[in-house]
Amino acid sequence: MHKKQFLLRAVTLLILAGLVFAGCATEAERTVDPSIRIAEVYESNVIRMRVSLFPDNIDDFEFSVEPDTHTVTDVRRANQFIYLTLDQAMETGQSYRVSFTSEAYEVSGSADVDTAPLYEAIFNEMYSDKPLGYNLEDGVSTFRLFVPRGVAVELHVFDDLDQEEGTVYQMENDGDQVFEAFIDGEMWGKYYGYRITERSYEPRRFHPHIDHDTIFHDPYSWAVATHNEFPSKLRTLIIDPSGYDWEGTEPLQIDIRDLVIMEAHIRDLTAHPTAEADVPGYRGMLTAQRGGIEYLKHLGVNAVEFLPIHEFNNIEAPWQESSHGFLNNWNATEENYWGYMTTNFFAPESYFASDGTLERGTWKGTDGRAINEFRDVVRELHKNGIAVLLDVVYNHTSQYDEQPLKLIDYDFYFKPQDRTGTGNEVDTRRRMVRRMVLDSLEHWMTEYHIDGFRFDLAASHDRKTIEAIYDEMRQINPEVYLIAEPWGGEGLTNANDFIEVGWSKWESGIRDAVRGQNRPADSSARNFALGDTSANGLVPFWGATQQGQPYQHVNYIESHDDATLGDNFRIASGFYSFENPDGSINRIEDIQEYLTNTPDLQAAHEIAALSLFLSQGPVMLHLGQEWARGKVVPDLTGEVDEVTDRGRIGTASDNIVFNTPTPNSYMLDNETNWINFDHVEFNRPLVDFYRGLIELRIAEPLLGRAESDQIDLLRDSSNRYALGTNIDGQIIGFVNADRDNTATFSVPQGTYSVVVEGSSAGTEELREFTGSEITIPEASGLIMIRK
Repeated sequence: MHKKQFLLRAVTLLILAGLVFAGCATEAERTVDPSIRIAEVYESNVIRMRVSLFPDNIDDFEFSVEPDTHTVTDVRRANQFIYLTLDQAMETGQSYRVSFTSEAYEVSGSADVDTAPLYEAIFNEMYSDKPLGYNLEDGVSTFRLFVPRGVAVELHVFDDLDQEEGTVYQMENDGDQVFEAFIDGEMWGKYYGYRITERSYEPRRFHPHIDHDTIFHDPYSWAVATHNEFPSKLRTLIIDPSGYDWEGTEPLQIDIRDLVIMEAHIRDLTAHPTAEADVPGYRGMLTAQRGGIEYLKHLGVNAVEFLPIHEFNNIEAPWQESSHGFLNNWNATEENYWGYMTTNFFAPESYFASDGTLERGTWKGTDGRAINEFRDVVRELHKNGIAVLLDVVYNHTSQYDEQPLKLIDYDFYFKPQDRTGTGNEVDTRRRMVRRMVLDSLEHWMTEYHIDGFRFDLAASHDRKTIEAIYDEMRQINPEVYLIAEPWGGEGLTNANDFIEVGWSKWESGIRDAVRGQNRPADSSARNFALGDTSANGLVPFWGATQQGQPYQHVNYIESHDDATLGDNFRIASGFYSFENPDGSINRIEDIQEYLTNTPDLQAAHEIAALSLFLSQGPVMLHLGQEWARGKVVPDLTGEVDEVTDRGRIGTASDNIVFNTPTPNSYMLDNETNWINFDHVEFNRPLVDFYRGLIELRIAEPLLGRAESDQIDLLRDSSNRYALGTNIDGQIIGFVNADRDNTATFSVPQGTYSVVVEGSSAGTEELREFTGSEITIPEASGLIMIRK
């Protein structure tokens, strides 16, 4: 038989078989039995079954569960799953079997239920709405602590911090695993902590290795006293926070699309002597003559986003020593400066208070002054039209202190595996963990008048949590700013989830388009601002063509992470190299020479700034971006070991290389991070350029609020490094990153006020332009407004 004849006969047989099968379809449906492939606990009172060959309509099926103490109250079909809701929760240690029958189909079947997920389901659903922490209720001091698997819990009250045990009170379980103690009268000025003396399980070991019966502070503390040691011991201070005079100030409710946010560490603004503050930190924000609030006012921004203000773990494990399960070979300073190691989600960081200290063996936060000192900062910023956002870290907690959530129940509060890269990952799928996050956010909004939040590694949080945050915080302030860092952790959510729910997110796309690599190692790095790559990367951000609305994209080209924009351009342009020709480390000898922009670097910064400020949606800067800040590690000989072997110098996070720029300064509480306000003057033309752009951005809402149908992007077909944008026929802006060629654009015929050109920017007319074609010089930009 020839091949063609064989194929023809085969096709004929298949067609005939198909016709026979089609004629018998009804009979086949009756004879093939539906079955349960897998049955498992989905929620404490819900069984999920993965099924096979069930019809879409399952009204003719009856379902039951053994033992018959449980009754099926609801049946729901969803694709290949059937969900059975029971009249009561299943119990751990009990076996369950699910069955189905159908007289119409003359079938039946059953399967054992996998109860392994039951513990997770029970954990997720445990809940109490009682006020937690310390509260004065009708003249009675009331203490409440949620301990999901606690049997016996003690309250320890201390008159002073030198006491080891204090006065001990046995707490009572209210039946929902909330342990309570009641003491007549108020107890202002005393300290307290809890100890779990009996549990219903064997707790796991965690880092740092400490005893499970350690006395720990209240997770709902208003104020915390911390002993400066490793691992840090903490006590809750009982303080009366009422009576603060906000002097009529309220959250500002600026439209998010109009925000120009300055991301800043509070000590960066106040700690250097040139800030001229009487003391670093909260009070320094108010007293600084050159730094603090005065500098923010000088720039003209209308929002500040503080790096973590929550009480955090300042002191880490001793360098190159084994202690409590750690061998610290990553942090030679033994300190955490940035604060992404939260100890308590309700208390302000006491190191930033006017009596703040990290002197080893001493206590900080002993009188709770941080509360009102930080309130003073928020009140003064609001008086000056500056909204306050907090960078909050709910995805993980501190690693190097007596962290209360670990001591209460590690398996409840944390996920089995850490995907944040920090040592632990908080599980917000638990209702009581989610409630803690919501309570914390409400606390900062109501007690500190905070305008909004940026959520670190927000993809670690589940969708129910981000929906609850959106719904509940908007009930407090409909204009609250909720901004996600939309990656990191387990990845329970992604950027699309945040957009769909209504949040905003950090827009890293324009960062990557403008600056290229975040940690360039040498001049092989390429970026748009230096004229190495085309302007195509700007299109989604100028054209408002992204998913969601412009307000949902917080555009930035520098943040606290990675190299500063100034260092990035110096390295990528070849102005600075980490290595000398002989392979030795290139140590910066003249800091002014290093920091001062060349004409080419000045032009690159202007192009980068225009690229950012012509993007639709809110804009964020990082403190120092406006003057091409460099994070250069000073010579710390005799204070900290120099570390040069933790990876490539200039890109590795854990190196500390004296007199070189660092890509990661999280541990450096010194001039690496502190702003030297004399250095700002090295690049005064760039500072003034940014000031002008900030003024223009706030004055012209179309720069941040335009919809995609209001925007017409402009091109010069002969220059791929240039791009223009015509915003509703009113504002036209351009950048040309080509260092060798001009760019020519057609524009609507008319007369315009040029407000940004060369190194000048603002709201005042620089010159008048009339015509329908405009040429932008090499490595330059321009903005003009129709008259």
